[in-house]
Amino acid sequence: QLKPSVKSVSMAMHSAFRFVLTALLGPIRVASFSAEEAALTLDDACHSDSSGACALELLHLRAKASQSPESVAFAQSEGKWCQKPAAKKLWQPSAEGGTVDIKILTYNLFWWNLFGVRGGNGNSAGHLIKKNMKDQPFDVMGFQECDDGKRVLEPVGLLAQYEMFQGDHAVCVAYRKDAWEELGKGTDDVGEDMGSHYYGKRGAVWMRLKHTETGRKMLFVNHHGPLEVNSGGQCGGASVANNLVHLMQQRAEPGDILILVGDFNANSASLTVQEMWSRMVLLHSGDSFGGVDNIFGNMDTSSIVSTETLGSGGSDHNAISAVVKVGAGTGSRRLMKKGTLPPSEASEAAKALTIAPPGDDWQHFWCGRLEDQTEYVVPEGGWSLAIAHNPGAGEAHDVAAPQRCCRLCQREKKCKSWIWVMWAGNGPLCKLNDALPTKKVANSQVVSGLSATTAAVLASKMAKKTAIASLDSVKNSAAVDESSDEDDAPSETADAETADAASDTPPETADAATASSSCKEAKPGETCYDEIMWARTNGFFAHPEWYPGLTASSSTAEFQKVVHANSPGKCPPPC
Repeated sequence: QLKPSVKSVSMAMHSAFRFVLTALLGPIRVASFSAEEAALTLDDACHSDSSGACALELLHLRAKASQSPESVAFAQSEGKWCQKPAAKKLWQPSAEGGTVDIKILTYNLFWWNLFGVRGGNGNSAGHLIKKNMKDQPFDVMGFQECDDGKRVLEPVGLLAQYEMFQGDHAVCVAYRKDAWEELGKGTDDVGEDMGSHYYGKRGAVWMRLKHTETGRKMLFVNHHGPLEVNSGGQCGGASVANNLVHLMQQRAEPGDILILVGDFNANSASLTVQEMWSRMVLLHSGDSFGGVDNIFGNMDTSSIVSTETLGSGGSDHNAISAVVKVGAGTGSRRLMKKGTLPPSEASEAAKALTIAPPGDDWQHFWCGRLEDQTEYVVPEGGWSLAIAHNPGAGEAHDVAAPQRCCRLCQREKKCKSWIWVMWAGNGPLCKLNDALPTKKVANSQVVSGLSATTAAVLASKMAKKTAIASLDSVKNSAAVDESSDEDDAPSETADAETADAASDTPPETADAATASSSCKEAKPGETCYDEIMWARTNGFFAHPEWYPGLTASSSTAEFQKVVHANSPGKCPPPC
């Protein structure tokens, strides 16, 4: 239920117990045990807590776990139920129908603390919502960590205006009854927590509605993402994003307005959010924990009337809202010069990773990126540091969990990537590297990832390459911010990549005859080398269709050839 202060929980105090079981069970990933609740209360995030609230939180979260024996006992690496074929491209809202303004809210309620420990804090969450309804009421609201949505709205007199649906996984949705009528609702699972911090499957609660005045239909989806933060869980971020798109394809009809909100447990450093940038338009991103709260839609950026970060209301997340106007020609007044669309908010969301980086303490910590059951292969010859698990030697040698390995990487300026091995003879092993991976290999005993600084750099590149301002591929190139510096602006080919990403087709290859005929081997520190590394470690895995003929094992020269063909101004051909 789950925020970094809890998601980052150490397993050092019961690591020996886990080691024995791991040795006995081989490939089965030890995930959760009945004795874990007591051990988790000894995490360093709880050391300064004399009130017992931390213990209460952990017990509350454990109660929310799936109760099936297999999920309570073990999270297995086999049988990736959540990996599905690539979902088809989504659609824009129908051009037919009247104009409708839609005000949207997403809000993680921090339930265990705000309601469980503080008894609702004088209904502070409800008062925050009511305060921000003076000019215009919310049409739809999505709550995460929501044990009882009625308890949020009823004390402040709002429940009579809204229909509340309590979905699975402590996720709630509400809609305004005098403006919309319900056509259907439910919960679909889209992901599953990593074995290192397993509470079960993660879903998305959906509700299909009809606007009573215009007849327009809308699918509203509220998602609370899997752990660890920025991992996408066992199936990975790209799979979670793909499953969310599958859900909308299945639960909506072409022409429906689509709104996706939630605490994704993933910010713009993650593959989850970056993949969503190319599938839907980012309407607004919050500022909590690097920006894990997001609002996406299928309308273009000119439809955005306003966005706002509302404050916490007693939660550890800030609530965020957006207002969109859907209808023929409604956004024309917001077109920029030359009739282009305003840029996506993705670049600003990526910048926020650098402006407000993660803290080192567990309450404010988040890892740049984690990829479960994945081993990074990095070039030899660079700086690296192997750390065996030895908590008796001090915290810097405690690598009982992947998050701890990532935190050590983020403390070391030279570290760009890291690899955590569940069992390396005498216990876990953490390896820090000063290089990005050139290859990724499936390995059920390994978790790999990137430092927050490295992930932020890649997020900035991804925002420029793939974030769309419209699902209409003709307009996607307008996602580029015209005010950006020329050196930072994507090439025309990059714009084409953005457009084609939305239509699930690869970018057209530039005519090699127009490129420079001089060849050169890309070297670290050069723009070309950075582009190749981005393609190998990020672009290929998010969009393999952009790299026809290549595999994860393709050489640097082979990637350079494709990068050169697409962006000859950035990369010469390999020799």
